[in-house]
Amino acid sequence: MDLGLSGKGALVVGANGGIGSVVCRALVREGIDRLALGVRTPASGEELAADLRKDSEVDLLVVECDLEDPGAPERAIAATAPLGNIDIVCLCAGSYPNGGLWDVDDDDWQRGMTTKLMGAARLMRHAIPAMADRGWGRVVIVGGMRGRTPSSAGVIGGVVNVGIANLVSAVTKEVAGKGVTVNSVDPAHVMTPRWEKRFAAMSEEEGISEEEAVARVRGSFPIKKMTPPGDVADLIVYLASERAGSITGSSILVDGGAYPGLY
Repeated sequence: MDLGLSGKGALVVGANGGIGSVVCRALVREGIDRLALGVRTPASGEELAADLRKDSEVDLLVVECDLEDPGAPERAIAATAPLGNIDIVCLCAGSYPNGGLWDVDDDDWQRGMTTKLMGAARLMRHAIPAMADRGWGRVVIVGGMRGRTPSSAGVIGGVVNVGIANLVSAVTKEVAGKGVTVNSVDPAHVMTPRWEKRFAAMSEEEGISEEEAVARVRGSFPIKKMTPPGDVADLIVYLASERAGSITGSSILVDGGAYPGLY
């Protein structure tokens, strides 16, 4: 299937993360012409950039975008100018500690809200107007299943991700008639380096092997496996494509059937 990405330019924020790096590879594989890698520090994106250049002729740029800095999204969008138009923005960044209300402090809350929720709002504020002027654009944000299933094990993630879903729906109502779609993707447990660290922590805290920790988490999903990052990336790239022009304002689960509800 031709996704219609030829001639398009994209900015992926969180490009060197477990999901973001796979999104970048998928965009290149599907024929994106221009790609900006948004990372906390330029040096952290150079290895991925070099790897992407090996097998493609994509016009590539590494830009600094540390979402803890309120001014970073605007500067990152401006820094993509050498690439030309940015038609697609994917936000794959944003982290926060696990834990319930009494396990996290104000700094944890501030970091979670600033990097992911406000990061999404600021990126859209500075990227969408040019897309709307050209009559075509795509925004895809990685949320999370905890926005639908509140948990005392991850109170910040639940609040932030339900905020992402609300933000996506609200912005859609402003830009849908201008050729710009805005969606979020809600994965459950994705097999990334972050989860590998969690398995090590589970092993130490509970006195079990890492293999037992992995098996326990896998067993909680109807498909009996964690979500491969490629499954999330492929959906993101589809939503960012010409083919997905009628999908907007949606928050789509990629959770291995774990979500217990209908909607």
